[in-house]
Amino acid sequence: MKRIIFVLLVFALVGCEDDIIIPDNGIYEDNALATELRAKARDSFVADGNSFKMEASVWRDFMPGTLPKSSGLISVNLLKSDHSSPIPDKLEMVKQYVIFDHSVWITDYEEPSGHSDNDSQRERISRNGPAWEPEVYVDVISMIRDNEANKNYYLIDRSVQINKVE
Repeated sequence: MKRIIFVLLVFALVGCEDDIIIPDNGIYEDNALATELRAKARDSFVADGNSFKMEASVWRDFMPGTLPKSSGLISVNLLKSDHSSPIPDKLEMVKQYVIFDHSVWITDYEEPSGHSDNDSQRERISRNGPAWEPEVYVDVISMIRDNEANKNYYLIDRSVQINKVE
């Protein structure tokens, strides 16, 4: 009976992960959630006649003397439009999912640090992630919200290597 309740709870969480309460450390150990996110994410999406894709860079900083000091995962996601078309203001990078095996780091992006000179790209960063080992591969998913259509898109960059900065 407990197993049935657990399975039902997992399916309920997967079905509404936009409303999931993120654990304090932001890391879920949940194979079903990792599988569902990978299945719903796409390499690109089209909005307003333009195609969009996302590129991710992921690393851990072991350099001595850096402030603030944290060796947790850092991830930068770059949303890019095709043909250098401007990204509409209605598209907002809201949440990031980094998946390593069955572990999922879920975090909101930090506030943007400034306006980019390139209207066809939008960059967001997340810090203080898990202490996964460098040189392993993760899948990075960005949830992008279309605020006018009230729709979420999920873009994926697959097999991104965690780099190490020393």
